[in-house]
Amino acid sequence: MKGKLVFVVCSLLLLVGCGGSSEYEDLIENTVNEVESRLVGSHEDLNVRENAYIYIWDNGRYIGITLNVEDMSQPDYFYEIVDGDYEQIRGYEIDQLMEREPDYREQFGEEI
Repeated sequence: MKGKLVFVVCSLLLLVGCGGSSEYEDLIENTVNEVESRLVGSHEDLNVRENAYIYIWDNGRYIGITLNVEDMSQPDYFYEIVDGDYEQIRGYEIDQLMEREPDYREQFGEEI
């Protein structure tokens, strides 16, 4: 009986620990798709998620993607999600967000 209990507990811990999915997964995927649709030229086939830092604030109200790619004219994409629509934010608003601690951070596809 004790052995079965230990097995069940270990199995549950393994499932929880290896889930790999955050509560923001849909938001991240939708935003990555939005960014990928804006890429042109030599960056069209870029895997955004594997080449970016991703930040989320205010429980998903704001999301920022900073691409780690050389020779890119616009490596930063920051959005406010308003009624399901992406409204791009720039300049001072980005600076204000970056001063705050994000709710979620990801680097090259891995949560940090």
